[in-house]
Amino acid sequence: MPRVNIGKPAAQLRIEQELRSRYGNRINKSNVAEYLGQNRYTVRQWMKDLPAAEVRGDKRLYTPERVARAIYERGELGAFE
Repeated sequence: MPRVNIGKPAAQLRIEQELRSRYGNRINKSNVAEYLGQNRYTVRQWMKDLPAAEVRGDKRLYTPERVARAIYERGELGAFE
């Protein structure tokens, strides 16, 4: 039976599913930069206040849910202005 996500906008769910299918359950900043078509420096500045789900050494990993919510709330293009 498919999972039902109540309360999430359809666009946010689509972004989350795309991120999960491309990169798995943990996403790094390089993955987000590739997905958004931006450079890593810009994405690093944009994600500086996003809480990491896991830290492995000096790498910070994020969940697709948190990244999708940030992209949806901040706007994919407007976030970089």
